[in-house]
Amino acid sequence: MINISSALSKGTVLKTENTEYEILSVMHISHYSIVYKAISNTLDRTVVIKELFSDKLVIREKNCVIDIKENKEYRYYKESFDREIDIMENLSTDSRCREFSSCIIEWLEKNNTKYIVMNFIEGASLRSYIEKENLSVLDVWKLWDPFISYLMLLQEKGIVHGDISPDNIIVTPTNCLMIIDYGASFYLNIKSDHPYLPTFTQGFSAPEKKTNRNIGFWSDVYSLAATIFFTITKSDWNADNYKLKKYCRPIRKSLAAGLNKDFSKRPETFKQLYTRLHRNIKYYQIFKIGVLACIVVAGVLIGNNYIANITELGKLVYQNNGSTITVVGADRGVTKLRIPATINSNPVTSISGIGPNVTELYIEEGISRLEAYAFENANYLRYISIPSSVTYIDPQAFINCTALKDIDISEKNSKYYMNDNTLRSKEDNSEIYMILK
Repeated sequence: MINISSALSKGTVLKTENTEYEILSVMHISHYSIVYKAISNTLDRTVVIKELFSDKLVIREKNCVIDIKENKEYRYYKESFDREIDIMENLSTDSRCREFSSCIIEWLEKNNTKYIVMNFIEGASLRSYIEKENLSVLDVWKLWDPFISYLMLLQEKGIVHGDISPDNIIVTPTNCLMIIDYGASFYLNIKSDHPYLPTFTQGFSAPEKKTNRNIGFWSDVYSLAATIFFTITKSDWNADNYKLKKYCRPIRKSLAAGLNKDFSKRPETFKQLYTRLHRNIKYYQIFKIGVLACIVVAGVLIGNNYIANITELGKLVYQNNGSTITVVGADRGVTKLRIPATINSNPVTSISGIGPNVTELYIEEGISRLEAYAFENANYLRYISIPSSVTYIDPQAFINCTALKDIDISEKNSKYYMNDNTLRSKEDNSEIYMILK
């Protein structure tokens, strides 16, 4: 049992050269640290302070921490604490950290130990939030979609978080997700005698964490998939009792891939898992719209500003943005698709998705944008005609376009051209997409 009496008492003041922090209460105690809620009168803000302290290995005398055993385990905790400071300082240089994560304000070395001072995040844990709310799959995705982009940043910097779970994510009053606690984090490609804390959260940690071997980005992918599973089902992941409700079926395979017991068969990165989820969520949206379209008159607004429209080539699914239109898909019966320049007198400005069985795509003059993942589900797409009006093509628009054999781009297009089966930018000659023949 961890002894709360070992913590600093309420009213204790930690002083720096310019700031004083007054302890208000204990928020959390683990085997290697104590987390406090505190107030800074000089900064006029509430903060969180994490103290390096293990009641098994040290004692406290007049607030001073004394390493009574001087053993390797406590030195290991010190190394992990220093690494946590380094990682948080690294992340604090990116503006996305302030949007999606607890951020370091400063760190202190006092009382023969160290302290990390962080911003205080208003809100509830993801676990308690989900247990009280009844969210649809699409509501769940609205929470996760922007947050996963921040998790991608961790991996871009070579960081494994090590402990993603509903208890380490806060839902703010504005329904934004923010991750906390980098105590188990480490740099994947930096060798250390003690690369990470031996943390294991039942239901959320990857199986390889039990043995502390083969841990990497893919281990965080497992934890993320398990946490998304929890937000949909309100239950912890159990590999022997896999129950996703029927309305979750379009994303079943994506989560199952992330939750594979064999780490070598999982998506290796957050980006790979996100691509799978994004694709299936998009088709889940289209599926719901298609069902509703059978009930209402075509052209009537259907939930979330999506409209089902019958064209001469089949059912086209698009989003009304007010004064402009974004095409998001087409039904499974469409193989040859022509996307018009206008729908209901509103200009079509962008394409973010097409039907899964489209083999030939003709884009009319006037459309200007091909968004990320626009063609990623079009596994049979062989031909695309791109007009001169297209001025933006996202580099990820053609992800998984393995059947594509021909891109016919207008010679009048001022931004892009084809050369040796490669779509390139005219501005810097950079490669957008290479056709594999």
